[in-house]
Formats: sequence, structure tokens, C-alpha cells
Amino acid sequence: VNVAGGSILLAHNPPKWVNFACRFTIYMNHTNIVVADGEITGDTPAEFQRFLDTEPFDGFSFYIDLNSPGGNLMGGIELGEMIRKEGLTARVASYDRRRDGETFYLPKERPGICMSACALAFLGGEDREIRDDSVLGFHQFSSAGNASGKVADVYEMQSTTQMISGILHDYIESMGVMPTLFSRMSMTLPEEMYIPTAQELTDLNIIPPDAFRNFALEPQGDGVIATAEFPGNVEGRNVISRVTAYCRGGTPYLLLSQPEEFPPLDREWIEAAYGDLNGFSLWTPPGSNSVDYPKSHVNLIAGGEALAEIRIDARGTDILLGESKGAIQLPGVYGRSMYFNIQPTDTDRKALNSAFHLCVSPDAAAPQDDAPGQVSKEALRGYFNRYLADWSQPNPIAMSAMERAYGNPIKFYGGSKSKKALLQEKRAFAERWPERFYSARESTFETSCGDRICTVAAVIDWDARSSARGKTARGIAWYELGFDRSSGLIVYESGESRKQ
Repeated sequence: VNVAGGSILLAHNPPKWVNFACRFTIYMNHTNIVVADGEITGDTPAEFQRFLDTEPFDGFSFYIDLNSPGGNLMGGIELGEMIRKEGLTARVASYDRRRDGETFYLPKERPGICMSACALAFLGGEDREIRDDSVLGFHQFSSAGNASGKVADVYEMQSTTQMISGILHDYIESMGVMPTLFSRMSMTLPEEMYIPTAQELTDLNIIPPDAFRNFALEPQGDGVIATAEFPGNVEGRNVISRVTAYCRGGTPYLLLSQPEEFPPLDREWIEAAYGDLNGFSLWTPPGSNSVDYPKSHVNLIAGGEALAEIRIDARGTDILLGESKGAIQLPGVYGRSMYFNIQPTDTDRKALNSAFHLCVSPDAAAPQDDAPGQVSKEALRGYFNRYLADWSQPNPIAMSAMERAYGNPIKFYGGSKSKKALLQEKRAFAERWPERFYSARESTFETSCGDRICTVAAVIDWDARSSARGKTARGIAWYELGFDRSSGLIVYESGESRKQ
């Protein structure tokens, strides 16, 4: 297909050429490829629209193969927007022209070039691919040719340049490409060409990833979280579109989420699935470095985009800094697969290190520190919040977490209980109130550490429900937990509750 000077070639069968006065040439041979070859002009979008008006697409996935030295910037942007609207996959390739008198034509794909305005049109692809031997190049646009040297004309040129810069920046972002590309283009002189390396093509999202990468850091409490989205990971039964890494209470976690339009997990599904859950596996392809976590490390989450929170350790954070794959081991009968593949860039590794810093760095505080006063308030608040979050989970998950959380014996509201007796009491409460939500008011925390125990207390809001009994209870409480410094287990619990 030759757009802009040119012709457009669409392959289907039987072999047939149709010539139009607008210089579009359409060839059909069942290859569902639109080939766009030649210089892009301001008329190119209109010519391409006339081609589209012939309704050449019949429901299959179509490719547009670009081969062009560039041309009109606005023409390239408009062509890119049309390519995106049609849902075409953009590639860089060229083809031999059909010779006169040739009755059968099946062109051989060859390397192509796509420069300047063509490179901008290429960004419009719903998906984008480049052969290893093809070339994609960007450079700074110039409006110098519009200036005659007069002051008024210079001001007009500056105004036009700023306007086009804004249009170009917005276009790049709207196509899902990192804004850094605009900066790289701005630093490349009009007579020079910025040709991204293979690594830069993926880092800038010019070539969409086939794995999770481009983790973004976001503030969260006193730390940060690292989040990457990859909608293309949602395929078949796999529903994971977002991976989030963070540290809470001195422990590294991964949060796996699905697209917002997907139906959330419900508590009945979770309770059934948890009985067959085999845990979580994290490995480095082809699997020479791997770690398997038991199901007690996996919290399935009801009611939202977040599906599972996974508690890992330093072994897992090391694996995540290289190419890694992870999967929740759940039988296929449950209809959902939770799987991801991470291919981190150097920037991603820095982001993940930042997210996990408070968990795996040498100065990260933990309850088992030997000397009094070395446990950070942040870490203690994290342990307290993690306990409340665990107790707010469905019963199988919550009781598994309680078994891990408590020491033996426990000083309990002025008395003493064995761990076995306490868990029996917790289980009875959980069965009576199967739906629970507990959260601490962040401004109310008080922490202190002695030689053996660190105590954390806060005002909490609680809500308990039983759909089967049609009962609801809610209130506030002053709640205290004491953590043994040598083991990190809860050895003290007290508080005062008031219903609302």
C-alpha cells in the first residue's frame, strides 16, 4: 500500500488490482496486510480515509506495514489516530512492487524504514512490531522555514512551535508511549535522527511489552509502592492485569489485581477455592531459581479489583529483580488463573528495590531486634495493621493467620490463656460473625518497647456481620497488642470496646 504519493495495497484473493484516481491501489490475496509506502503528505489522511471507505476489512486482525522516509508531521499524527481508531497492528516492513504483466503476486516481506512523521503514525498501532532489521527513527520537528526574519513572524513561529509541541506531547501520551520520547525528540536536531535501541523501544513502550515492566513508584504511608500494568496479560482464564510490590510491617508483599470491569471475587468462591489452594510459586525461567510459598502466604480478596495479596520474603524479592514468573496454584475448575511474567528494566529494578527497601535493607527494623528501642514505629504500626487485615479476611484465611500470629501462652485482657484456648475462642467468634472489618485510626497509634515486648495500641473501627442470622454490630475500641521481640509473635492482647 502506498500512502502519500502513492498507493495502498491490501492483500486478499483472488489476485486483483483496482486503480483509483486518488492513486490508491488495492490488491487482495488473503494476507490481511495494508502496506503504506512513500512520503507522508498533508493529503495522506484523506487518501487513507478514501481507502477505508471501500470497507476493506472483514473482521480479521489487520496489519499496516509502514515504509516511509517521513513527511508532513500533522499528516503523520492524523494517520496514526486513524490507525488506532481502526485497531490495526502497525509494523515496519517493505515489499517488492508487482511487475507489469505479473498475474499472480505474493510479495515477499523485506526490512523497512519508518522515519519522522512515519514514526509518529507508527505509534497509532493498537499493537506495534518492528523486525530486527527494520529501522524506526524520530527527530525534532522544525518550524524555522515559516519565519522570514521579521519580529512578528518570529513571534508567530514561536507560538506555532509551542502549539505543535503541545499537540505532539499529548499525542505521544494518548498512544500509551512514555512521555520521555518527546524529550528525546526535542533533544535531537531536525537534521539528525533518534533511533531507539531495542531496550529503549520497550522502556519507552514504543513496542508494547509482552510482560510486566515499567513499574511506577507511588507514595504510600511512610514508604512507596511499585505498580506495573499489563492488560495484555489478561488472556484465556488468566485475569491478572496489575502487579503491585510493597513492604508492610517489615514484610514484602505482592498484590495481584484484575481489570476494574471484571466481576470481583465473592466470599463463597474464596472459601471454596481456599480449600484447594496449593500456594504460590515464584521462579526464574527456565526454573533454576524458584521458591514455593504455602497457601497461608496467600490472602484471596473479595469485593474489588484486588484479587490476592501474597506474603513473600527476601528469596522472592531477589527473584523479582530479574526475569521472573509467578502463579497462584489453584485448580482450573475454579475458572480463573492468576499468573504473571515480569521482565524488569534497570529502572524497574530500582523501583522494586525502593518498594521493598524497608523489608530487605540492612537497616530495616523488625520485632526480633536485640536491643530495646531499635524497633521503628512504622514497623510496629505495620504489624498491628497486618493483624487487623488478616482478622478481616474470610474465616479459613483469618484462622490460618491467627495460628501463625500468636505465641503461647498469651496475656489476655488481664488473664492468661493458652494458644489453643485462644484460637478456639477466636474460631467461635469468627463463625458467629463471619463478615468482619477492622481498621486502625492512623493518628491514634501509641508504641513502646521494653526488653522483651513491644506494645502497639490504637483506636480501631470495627464492623461485624452475619448474613445468615441477619445481625450487624459495629463500634470503636481501644486495642493493644504486644509482640515478643525475639519471635515476633503476639504474647499480649487487651483493649476496651464500645458498640455504636
